[in-house]
Amino acid sequence: MTDKPGGLVSALIEAQRNFKVAIADSDNPFFKSKYVDLAGAWDACREALWGAGLTVVQFPRVDAVGGLVLVTRLEHTSGEFREGAYPLLPTKSNDPQSLGAAMTYARRYCLMAITGLAPEDDDGNKASGKTAPATATKPATAQPAAEKTWMKRLQAAVQKLELGKADADERGLKGKDREDLVRTKRLEYLAWCSGRVVASTTELTDAEASVVIRRAEQGEIQGEA
Repeated sequence: MTDKPGGLVSALIEAQRNFKVAIADSDNPFFKSKYVDLAGAWDACREALWGAGLTVVQFPRVDAVGGLVLVTRLEHTSGEFREGAYPLLPTKSNDPQSLGAAMTYARRYCLMAITGLAPEDDDGNKASGKTAPATATKPATAQPAAEKTWMKRLQAAVQKLELGKADADERGLKGKDREDLVRTKRLEYLAWCSGRVVASTTELTDAEASVVIRRAEQGEIQGEA
């Protein structure tokens, strides 16, 4: 859809010019690192959004196949809006605390995604000139081959757990819907093992990968004692 003069896209561009830095000041207890929490993400963009006539609303909804999703909607005073849905997959079923944690996780990342807000330690910022790109600092060694061996072992171990398969079967999901659910479950497992959110296995450090491989090969599943 083409943006109308004074419409949502124009307003979002204006708001993004005035976003504050999303400061990573919450502690990750697993690896003693920092991350941007939900309140920090809102603090960085709220005033800029409101000043441009924009707001973000988030609410849970049951999708067409009976799954619970978080809807994130970016609304403009013109009445124009954009929205997306993210599956809510708590680590424990019928557990309000687990569901609440899943919602907070989803709200934080969906808010940053729909507004284009990036945390201060985002990889893109690190490669923007403040530091050298990662490809420029890697030594010319046989690292790619080592990574390939490491990756195959990790992927095989995680795949053997069949994460998301039971949920997909129960919901009768097929095709892309099934693939998306399985992928989400695998990413949640990586986050549970590593203590931080990653977009793919390639973002894991050697130490984090070692934890994932150990837990997966031992059959450890999040939410189980």
